[in-house]
Amino acid sequence: MAGGISRMAKRELLATISDRYRTSSRREKTRILDEFIAVTGHHRKHGIRPLGQPGNEGGHNSVESRYYLLSQAFPPERFNQIAQAHWGIENQLHWVAGRGVQ
Repeated sequence: MAGGISRMAKRELLATISDRYRTSSRREKTRILDEFIAVTGHHRKHGIRPLGQPGNEGGHNSVESRYYLLSQAFPPERFNQIAQAHWGIENQLHWVAGRGVQ
């Protein structure tokens, strides 16, 4: 692999040092980040993100729960249609990055 280490090795490294990074002083964080950059070959900005995020070691996705208050009960399939329709309308009302104003 050119320019760095394998994904598996990166995950193992993140699991090993991310907790230590988050609890370290600023000076220690600088040293840990320098070592991480030297080993992985990442740019400094790309090294800070995975080290500083709790619970996201190795790039795993997080799970979020959302709660809705409805006036009646719907089967899950119907509720998904209603929620998608609502957010489709909501998203059309706002400017989206990468698109011009219409």
